[in-house]
Amino acid sequence: MDLAPYKIKLSKNKDGNNAYCQYVLTYKKGKGHAGQAGYDILSALAGDSDLILELNTELFYGVSREPDKCAEKLLKDIQALNLEHYYRMVTSGTPLRLFGLTLERKDKKQAYQIAVHVPNRIWKEPFFRDVLPACGARYYIAREPMDARSVLDGLFDLSEEQKAAMFRRVLFHLAEQGVIGIMSAEEQENELRSLLGLR
Repeated sequence: MDLAPYKIKLSKNKDGNNAYCQYVLTYKKGKGHAGQAGYDILSALAGDSDLILELNTELFYGVSREPDKCAEKLLKDIQALNLEHYYRMVTSGTPLRLFGLTLERKDKKQAYQIAVHVPNRIWKEPFFRDVLPACGARYYIAREPMDARSVLDGLFDLSEEQKAAMFRRVLFHLAEQGVIGIMSAEEQENELRSLLGLR
């Protein structure tokens, strides 16, 4: 897959050990389907691995236009596909940690927390591009086959450090902004550049 039309830029976060991500990837969406660029880039970073897709709408309030609608659509789509998932509603406003950055909201509202196991064979189906939340999401790239039920049930109780250690890569996709934050406990920049076809 040729990612050149998306004009990807990958840069190392100088404070990567203490901030929200080690690397920041930006891209141009280009023409055509709004979600195609993000899907293609995420696919390159996922390779042949299974994924856990996580949508916590609290992370998107104030950043995305309609995160709750994105969550409702995602739930409907994954239930129709009979994908193994975990879902709950929580009261927003409690401090959250994302890639080491503490986020705190003053207003209280009900937020969706959804985690779904996406086998690679399903991810690679062309229709799955339309399942991805338009606001964005977090994607956990599996290192090896996993007990999906156990991982889904415990995901929201893990610290960011535990999540980073458990998976090969953690990607935070701000789809509307064309930005992906990348955390990896074991990969160097040159390896990521190779996956993305960058020099």
